Amino acid sequence: MTNEEIFDIARKMYPGKRKGLAPEFANFVKRSTKPAPDGMKFDVDEILHMLEDAIKYHIAHHKWATAQGIFIAPWKNFQTWINKNCWDEEWPDFNEQFAQQEHEDNELETGPVSAQAAKGFWE
Repeated sequence: MTNEEIFDIARKMYPGKRKGLAPEFANFVKRSTKPAPDGMKFDVDEILHMLEDAIKYHIAHHKWATAQGIFIAPWKNFQTWINKNCWDEEWPDFNEQFAQQEHEDNELETGPVSAQAAKGFWE
């Protein structure tokens, strides 16, 4: 696959507003000539392979936060998401938070398990 094809797959996955492939990819390539905010070189090949996973994570986090009643900002335009290096954002580990919520929901349904009962279960 070419870089443009890989980019197009990620672009189509992104739920926010986006332009056509040509202007979005041109912006991405143009962006690659500028240094990242931390001064590191913007590596097109490395970033391209991060985009799809980053978008999937953002989508999952957005769904989880919405389901929990947590405010989450609307989706940025794709060009803004690219220009602000949003694929590299550090987000709280909502998987841990989700697991904790599942645990609390199960306790509500079954009641807390005593240490003695849990001990007996594992023996």
